[in-house]
Amino acid sequence: MQRIYVDLETTGRDPAKHEIYEIAAIAIEDTVTEVTMVSSIHLTIKCSLLWAERGALEMSKYSQEQIKSFETTQSDAFNKFSAWLCSMRAQNDNKRAVLAGFNVGFDKDFLFVWFKRYSAYLLNHVSPYVIDIYPWAQSLHGLGLINSVKLKLSNVAEFFGVALPDAHTAMADIEASMQIAEKYMIPSLKASKLLGGT
Repeated sequence: MQRIYVDLETTGRDPAKHEIYEIAAIAIEDTVTEVTMVSSIHLTIKCSLLWAERGALEMSKYSQEQIKSFETTQSDAFNKFSAWLCSMRAQNDNKRAVLAGFNVGFDKDFLFVWFKRYSAYLLNHVSPYVIDIYPWAQSLHGLGLINSVKLKLSNVAEFFGVALPDAHTAMADIEASMQIAEKYMIPSLKASKLLGGT
């Protein structure tokens, strides 16, 4: 099974009007005996910041001037990312990979709208299903195991002892998410036979 861990940094929460300014994705292959990294992609993308939400920009590790001056345009970034997804599917015997990450439904919704903007269909490249750390972490939070007012990736990473030195940068977030999922969440689900574990 191929999984693609993905994280986006965006100028707000509404995919219809806000923009993606950073994408990171890591493709891994899960065989019966081992998990191996296949490929990765990281793009910083020029944005106009039109309609940008103040809170989204305050969390960013990049300044507004940096975001507006990134060299890769939205259309170039789309072409590079969609081509990368095509190559991942080709390496996966033309099977669609499953998207994975922390609150990955948010990222999937943004990608879906982004692809539609360029007359493309995201689900030609990836499965409609996702592997999301967030609802699993909510259970740990509900049990009082993760002690924080608001459930964030940084809290979950701290709970599992996973380093997250640059929170809210796409590659750092996705590397932490992948470690949490591959070391803790997915093995526990496999042990419960929910992912075909023995």
